[in-house]
Amino acid sequence: MSGADIFIGLMSGTSADAIDAVMTRFKGDGAIETIASHSKAMPEGLKAPIFALQSGASRDIYDVCRLDAELAQHYAASVDSLIAKTSVARTDIAAIGNHGQTLLHRPDDNPAFTLQIGDNHRLAELTGIKVVGDFRRHRCGWSSRASNSHLSQGTGCAEGVCGLSQYWWHCQH
Repeated sequence: MSGADIFIGLMSGTSADAIDAVMTRFKGDGAIETIASHSKAMPEGLKAPIFALQSGASRDIYDVCRLDAELAQHYAASVDSLIAKTSVARTDIAAIGNHGQTLLHRPDDNPAFTLQIGDNHRLAELTGIKVVGDFRRHRCGWSSRASNSHLSQGTGCAEGVCGLSQYWWHCQH
């Protein structure tokens, strides 16, 4: 298998019900093949602090940082489970597109902002696979003014896979 065309998309929705992962291959003819998918229920111990932070009941930076690290560990476990369902080697995977867990999304505020957690650096270290993410921040508020900047380039395939993981989730539920 050629690693240049295999990606993993990860997401956990605002409802924090599950961590969903999909492995896809982008074929030369533009077709996209789903190699495998995996869904893992969000651990109960993470749901309450996620909801508290989303609702504003908690504004504790410690909780944000702790959840950021813990989610990366759970994302890595989901990636491991997904890979175990296939014959694909980690070295054949080009990248993981990680949406992250949304805690706050305020695109209409001035200034606009958004916050997704699930430490991408930790995820890359735990899986041994490149990770791209923080897609929503790019599109929040300032992105139209920066659409030609260096930040908007180079994430298309992985962002597309992240979108595919969202599409896959909607098709399954």
